[in-house]
Amino acid sequence: MPRWLFFMILILVLVGTLAACSDNGDDDDDGGGQGPLYTELTVPPPPQVTTLPGCSASEVENWYEVAGANVDRFSMESLDALDNLPEPDQTGPLLQRLIQQRDAINAVNPSECVAPVHSEIVARVNSTVDSFDNYRQGLIDAARLRSEVQQYNDEIEQQKTIFEETTELFEDERRAEIEAEVTAQAGEE
Repeated sequence: MPRWLFFMILILVLVGTLAACSDNGDDDDDGGGQGPLYTELTVPPPPQVTTLPGCSASEVENWYEVAGANVDRFSMESLDALDNLPEPDQTGPLLQRLIQQRDAINAVNPSECVAPVHSEIVARVNSTVDSFDNYRQGLIDAARLRSEVQQYNDEIEQQKTIFEETTELFEDERRAEIEAEVTAQAGEE
């Protein structure tokens, strides 16, 4: 930026500031000589947002980022495997990848407030891995594997949806509480 442009901007800012802060000499205000009329609002600092009872937003976000990404990866891989399903005796590498992803999901240490959802999802993930293992051992056929894996993935999605809806509900309730507090404080002043 050229120097002259910088100084022009600086001068304009100073002139604007002085004009806004100067007394225009007009003593005909409607306040009866009591000074300028204005309303001062003091907005309280935002409270620690709680998305679920006993949960901070950061706890939920941290869990959802890590576990959610791992669960999504697991679901995609297990469903994709159904489209390119190898023979039962050749599913070893696929099963190992699913087990590694399951272990990554299990390694996430959820806080108390998300533990029930995490446990439900982990149960479905374990059942999916068991179904692939049963297929590898020849205990179930490809059609039954497809049915079970699809069912478990649907249940995982259902748990995630319930969790997301519950989280949104508590966020909406908390937002309404905060707005009511701010409105009440503004009314008191």
